[in-house]
Amino acid sequence: MARKPSALPKIPVKTERVTKRLQFDPNLIKRVEAFCDFYAETVGAKPDWNDAAVALIEHALDGNRDFNKYLAEQNKPAA
Repeated sequence: MARKPSALPKIPVKTERVTKRLQFDPNLIKRVEAFCDFYAETVGAKPDWNDAAVALIEHALDGNRDFNKYLAEQNKPAA
């Protein structure tokens, strides 16, 4: 049975910034903006767009079992 992902990732108030230039599809930008509005209605505080985008990416990566298995294999010490 597949695990249902949490509807709201933890969005940090501030993150340490490392500048990385990304280009987003306009529809994705609208979806993240809508998520910020949804988050504000649900939690009571509207997150910064950048913080929300980072949290959503981290949430997606953390929830991907195959990717996490891959990372664990990559970090395993050589025998």
